[in-house]
Amino acid sequence: MLTRDVLDALLALHAQTPAPAAPLRVFGEACRLGPERLKQANVTFRHIPYDVKAR
Repeated sequence: MLTRDVLDALLALHAQTPAPAAPLRVFGEACRLGPERLKQANVTFRHIPYDVKAR
C-alpha cells in the first residue's frame, strides 16, 4: 500500500540513484495518496494485477 510514509522512503531512495529526476513508477495493492500528490512527486502508481496466472 502506498502511503505518505512509504512514498517518502521511496523518494529518499530514488534521490540516491544516478537519475533522481526521472519519473518513478510504483506498483502496489492500493494507494492512499491523491493524484495531485503523486503528480507533485513525479510518481505513477499502478495496481498489481491479481488475475495474472503462471503458465
